This record gives sequence, C-alpha cells and structure tokens, in this order.
Amino acid sequence: ICASYINNFTERNLRSLGFQNVFVCEPDKPFKFNEHDYCYLYKAEINPEIDSLGIFKVDNITMLNANDVVYSKNQMDEIGKKFEIDFAMIPYAYQGPYPAFYENLTIEEKTIKANEKKLKNYNQMLNFIKSFKPKKVFPFAAGCVYGGSKALQYQFYGVGTAKEAVDYCKNKGENFQEILLGSNSEYDFET
Repeated sequence: ICASYINNFTERNLRSLGFQNVFVCEPDKPFKFNEHDYCYLYKAEINPEIDSLGIFKVDNITMLNANDVVYSKNQMDEIGKKFEIDFAMIPYAYQGPYPAFYENLTIEEKTIKANEKKLKNYNQMLNFIKSFKPKKVFPFAAGCVYGGSKALQYQFYGVGTAKEAVDYCKNKGENFQEILLGSNSEYDFET
C-alpha cells in the first residue's frame, strides 16, 4: 500500500520489483485490512512529492506513523480533529550535513548551530504532540553510521537523543507515556 502521489514513484517501484497486489490509498478513504482494521495514508503537506504518513487502526489501537515527515501545523491539527491517536511514532531529529560538514563554520559556530538544530528538532516533536495529543509516543529518528573523518564530526550533527526529546516535551507541559526502545527490542501492546 502507498499514498496517492501525483507522480507515484512508490507504486511504480513496487510494481517493478514484482509486487502484484499494490494498492494506492486515496486521501480520506480507508484501506481495509479486514472488517475492523484499516489504514489511511496521506501525502505529507511539506514535501508531498516524496513523504507520506499513515494512520493505522489495528486491534482497536490507533497508531500514527509520521516517519520522516516535517511537521505541518495545518495537516497535523486536522489529523488531531479526525483521529484519537493512541500511539504516535514521530521524529525527534532529522539527519543532514548541516552544520557538521560545513567547512565555512568555526568549531564554536558548529557547536552553536548544532544545538540550535537539536532544539528545533525537539520543538517539531513537541508540535506533533500538541496537535494530536497521543497517549503514547515512540520517538525515533533516521540513523546513520559514519566512518573516518566524518565520524569525528558527530558532535556537530544536531541530532540529540530520544530521551532528551521526551524530557524537552514533558518540560513544556505535555503529558504522554514514552516508549523508548533499544536495538533489537520490541513493544508488546498487551503487556
């Protein structure tokens, strides 16, 4: 299943890989898995050519997966009005070369810019939470492994940690249960 992009590269790529049952979810129409479980897929309001988010209702639990989506107040407030989100999987950090690989910046400037980027990212997570007030939050971010001299720039990536992002949001008055998982971990909704 994929979102309904204007230029649907996702659908084409899935079909080119040999998948026979490829379904495109039309906006505001649920894709039903069975009588009770379904999903909605939406193009992201920011970067609609490549990003989408999903709302899944499975076993009476409504989950939102925003993956790499950039926060849009308009879109997220609408989702908050339409759905009661039990479990939100939302980004707390976005990777990228800035400011770590910008050679025009001094070490001091990189340090300042990295901290600004980290706080901006945490604030995006906070905005997601404010828009739809999920009961549980699973903060996540794209991960990278860098070697050589790039690894030495890690302190300037402006990424932070999931725990810091949770603390930031809670210190701003938001109330939710955080789900922090390590590598090779899983979360059981029943226990």
